[in-house]
Amino acid sequence: MGDYYWSMDDPADYNWRDYKLTEHDLPATDIGEQHGPLHDLDMLLAGGERQQRQRQQQDNDRFCFGGVASLLPPAPELSIDGYGPVSLPLIDAKDAHRLAQVCQQAPFGRGTDTLVDTAVRKTWQLDPEKFLFYEAGGHFGKHRDTEKEDGMFATLVVQLPSAHKGGELVIYKDGQPVAHDFGASAGSSAGRCHYAVHYADAEHEVTPVTQGYRLALVYSVCWPKDRPRDEVPAQPADSAQGEDELSAALGTLSDQEKHFMHFLSHDYTIKSVGDLGAAALKGVDRDRMGRLLAANALMPADRRYAFYITQATRQTDYVLNDDCDGWEEEAPPDVDFSHLQVLEGDGRITGRKSPAGCFGKRDVLNPDRKSLLGLWRGHRKTKSGRSLLKEKPSDRQLEDFLAMLKSFYPTKAAAPGFYAIYEDLRHVLFDVIAARPFNQRLFDLYMDVHPTAKLLFESKDGWEDLLRLLNWPEAWQSARDRVRVAFAGDARLAIKALDKSLKEGADELIPVLSDALVRTEEPVKAGRYDSFFDDNMWKAAFLAPDEAVCRNIVQRQLNTPADDLWAMSTVRSLERAKRNGPEQFEARQHIVRPVVERCVTALKRRRDKRAAPMSADDYWRFDKADFCDNQEVQRFLRGPERTTRLEGLGSITAARRVVREIRDILPDDVAQDAAKFSRYLMGFDCSFTAEAGGSGKDAYVTLTKTDVWPQKREEYRQRDVELYDRNVARAVALLAEGDAASADSGSGSGSDDGNGQVQKGGGSDASATRKALEPLQEVDHRPTSASGSGSGSEAAQGGKATTKTASESGKQSRGEGDELDDGPPAKRTRTRTRRSAA
Repeated sequence: MGDYYWSMDDPADYNWRDYKLTEHDLPATDIGEQHGPLHDLDMLLAGGERQQRQRQQQDNDRFCFGGVASLLPPAPELSIDGYGPVSLPLIDAKDAHRLAQVCQQAPFGRGTDTLVDTAVRKTWQLDPEKFLFYEAGGHFGKHRDTEKEDGMFATLVVQLPSAHKGGELVIYKDGQPVAHDFGASAGSSAGRCHYAVHYADAEHEVTPVTQGYRLALVYSVCWPKDRPRDEVPAQPADSAQGEDELSAALGTLSDQEKHFMHFLSHDYTIKSVGDLGAAALKGVDRDRMGRLLAANALMPADRRYAFYITQATRQTDYVLNDDCDGWEEEAPPDVDFSHLQVLEGDGRITGRKSPAGCFGKRDVLNPDRKSLLGLWRGHRKTKSGRSLLKEKPSDRQLEDFLAMLKSFYPTKAAAPGFYAIYEDLRHVLFDVIAARPFNQRLFDLYMDVHPTAKLLFESKDGWEDLLRLLNWPEAWQSARDRVRVAFAGDARLAIKALDKSLKEGADELIPVLSDALVRTEEPVKAGRYDSFFDDNMWKAAFLAPDEAVCRNIVQRQLNTPADDLWAMSTVRSLERAKRNGPEQFEARQHIVRPVVERCVTALKRRRDKRAAPMSADDYWRFDKADFCDNQEVQRFLRGPERTTRLEGLGSITAARRVVREIRDILPDDVAQDAAKFSRYLMGFDCSFTAEAGGSGKDAYVTLTKTDVWPQKREEYRQRDVELYDRNVARAVALLAEGDAASADSGSGSGSDDGNGQVQKGGGSDASATRKALEPLQEVDHRPTSASGSGSGSEAAQGGKATTKTASESGKQSRGEGDELDDGPPAKRTRTRTRRSAA
């Protein structure tokens, strides 16, 4: 997951603005069209350079304006409940302190929350935000006004006569500041009322008051409630010729079925657009959309455009670069359109898919010839975060973050497909917590976030951090019981951790893991493809100081269903444990005896099953044949028939094509020669030939099975039986040397009854040992009888087939050299080699 971030106010020693931000921009020449009908529309809306400058100035004038409030008296009377009449301008410090006592600290909005933070806003208010009182140090950081009333589109600020310095209202237009000092530069702020009006969506701030006191009244400017929703914005007095030209350019775009988008200059709330439609538009947006809508109305109804308004969001994530001296884009920006509405009327487009993907950089109507970032400038909202790897959050901030993680992370980690080993969150958190003095609250939350052995041990650097925890006295005292509970719920990881503890001498951890392991006796599924775990498990069983660990592992193996037990994997691991620690093995041999006896029983059972001769009815049944190229051929191969015909092919050409396809996979000479068959296709579970016959619609293909594969199958069977005999002997050898000791001490765990049922308690007596050592029953390896004829028919007629020794042809065996296991046979790889037809 990489670095982990959470939102916070920038502390005094950290400011993301101190680092250079590298942004990828596109010039205006790469935005929209440079020629064509969309470019013509750009030029017509821009109206020429001179008119464009005039309209830009007009829009700036309407964006915000202010001055002396000449309609108000120079010395207005002001009276406040709980205070009484206020002398203007306010100068006396005692009067200012008494006024503050009847006010409240002004809050600010962040998303859906209302917060009080003097680092962002420091001012007093009455009658929520109608009356504002600033002392020295008072300010309000950059923000946009929320829509306090229905139809609100602007904010009016009336500053009462005030003697102060600082406290300017700064409004930003396309990132450029426009300042209102309320008569300070003219020296009239203390003797007259002043005002400023700005669009509510404009980003603005109040700079800190450095001296004196500032008093102001704030009003919301709203559209009339009875204003028609569908009112088309008024157009400027352009010539009819200009209107026709706009309509012609739109018509050309419509004929080309070209869609386009236009970025509005102002921000609008979803509610205002929903309530007022096009009537909510302001300034230059109002002018341009009015001209577009008027030109669109001149076109025939079937060629007109539908205009929609949507909230566009462009999110860019930045990370510190490798040199940690600047921010760079982590990934390409993500653009999304939401709340798509018809600009006029009550219709609204719904759906989960954003239409943003339908528009590219060449589909932008760009009359102001702005660059890519210029189109978004003035609408940016920046959120900063800090990295747990690179910063030092306070204990409170870290507590909040851990509490947030606690609410979802353990559930996420328990979901299928979650691989803790690829997660570095736990390691990051442990580094941060370990780098500060021990904090019980923080550490408890850390353990709450990582309640399982999978998260504590199997995650990145899990074992190293577990040792660090062991060597941190306060933390280990607090965590010991929780570590025990975590590993008690995962026997596999408890065994792995115990094995590592024994290897590396983590003496204090060994009893904790041993106690965790013996709390349950649930089966621990290992097997043929997890031999390393089997080795670790049995090493821990013999090397753990507490004998109860060995008894627990034995009982878990006895509780494992017979189908999940890989007998030879267990035998091999016990053999290795015996070679590596003969004294430890001898001391606990009587404990593991029931497991070995169960392995012997399982191997003998599978050996006897494999030794049973094939019936005559199944001799020509190639039940594992895989011929998916032709299902009819595959059904024949898996059936008992020796030969069959494929008919209904339509022509001799089609019949010959089928034969070629079959011979591409299995040539006739290979299917009839055992030596070639062995070299050509290892593990091919059938042998047959194909011949085309007939003519015209009566053409057919004759398929005939050969006994090359039955002979090879019999050879494999005999070899498997020999390997099972060897494996049984290896398992019995583990029992033979401890027979005398076993009779004295007993197993203490349980034994297998031969059918996979565990008999708990009691010891293993001499009769059980003698039964395990009984000679294996001799079984005739030949099939009883078989029908049919052909090459190599000795096996079919009961004659002894010629076979190679296991050492000569071990590579063709189904088993693992001389260690054939008792589990389900692994699926063999089938190789097909196609060749050109003659």
